[in-house]
Amino acid sequence: MGSSFAQNLFWCVIAVLVMGQLSEAHWGIDDDGCITPNGNPGICTKIYSCYNIIEYMKTITKITPEISDALFKYYCGVEGNAVKVCCADEPIVFPRSIVDENSETSKLERDYKLSLLPSNCGFLNTQNYIVGGSKTSIFDYPWMALLGYKEGDDVKFRCGGTIINENYILTAAHCFQEKPVVVRLGEHNIDTPIDCETMSMDKAYKVCAPPVQDIAIAELIPHPQFSSSLKSNDIALIRLAQPVNTSVETAKPICLPVTNESRNRNYVNDNFIVTGWGLTERKQPSPEKLKVDLPVLSISNCTSTYKLLSVNIDANQQFCVGGQIKKDSCNGDSGGPLQNVVSYQNDIRFTQYGIVSYGPRSCGQGLPSVYTRVDYYTDWILSVIRP
Repeated sequence: MGSSFAQNLFWCVIAVLVMGQLSEAHWGIDDDGCITPNGNPGICTKIYSCYNIIEYMKTITKITPEISDALFKYYCGVEGNAVKVCCADEPIVFPRSIVDENSETSKLERDYKLSLLPSNCGFLNTQNYIVGGSKTSIFDYPWMALLGYKEGDDVKFRCGGTIINENYILTAAHCFQEKPVVVRLGEHNIDTPIDCETMSMDKAYKVCAPPVQDIAIAELIPHPQFSSSLKSNDIALIRLAQPVNTSVETAKPICLPVTNESRNRNYVNDNFIVTGWGLTERKQPSPEKLKVDLPVLSISNCTSTYKLLSVNIDANQQFCVGGQIKKDSCNGDSGGPLQNVVSYQNDIRFTQYGIVSYGPRSCGQGLPSVYTRVDYYTDWILSVIRP
């Protein structure tokens, strides 16, 4: 069969699906093996049986020639009148240049908004009990934020977040179910007024961090389509009442996956770092900032774990992470980052890929947790931030 005929047939089927037949798709599996354009093993199955491609098609507002060519690379044959595609348990993502015309911001506006994200992000500090976690240095992960909530005359910290520029904190929308009143930056040990540690080189000496910054909140900005019942679009921004002092070592912004090299990948089996002050294996919040290394799993691991919740876990919008005994993010880590060191603008930087969203009631029991994918929402973030 000629490639032009096959591509025409492929797009005839796509047109039918996009025009309203998506809800009538019946998920099934064929048994022909194939390799996806990303080099991963898949199953050659009828297009309306491939959940990830159908879900991706729902997000497209305009089919450009670039999207057409990229989608056609999944084509693997015809069965009767049905087009077949190479379907795998991986998100359907394309390079930024392909999807720009579908973005929430024009190219000019996007370039301007990108300039609001600092270039000196993701500061690497080479010094060095979330469940199974290890302690951090007082200068490690300086983008970490704590969200404070009023309890009587006191303030309790129950969610985390990250500095993305001097005016904005990135966090989870479910952290606004009660309204936070303050954001604390530059914290390491909540129980100590000044954080100090002993450094060992030729001889031991003590260094101390500058005082924390407690900054009032000017605006809470949850994603407009956040659903607490469906546990979807769990992402939010906080605009601060005054800028963060980022000249100190303990308050620096983290990078976001806005470059081609740092976004739109399949991260399954990659290890990432989670940081926060969540519950330890002793079931108590840690006073100290902790870190833990966790792998990204196939989305099916979370689908089977949370099927009784009747929520749809979307591989394009969410990560499935963890699944290891005594290693987990937990209560109090909500809103905190899933991060890694990657190539970023010809340098090596910490970049945030996920936000702690929800997980099993009992932490560290070997069940995976669900994280919001930051790369899916970068256009929304850029559409919101302002000077």
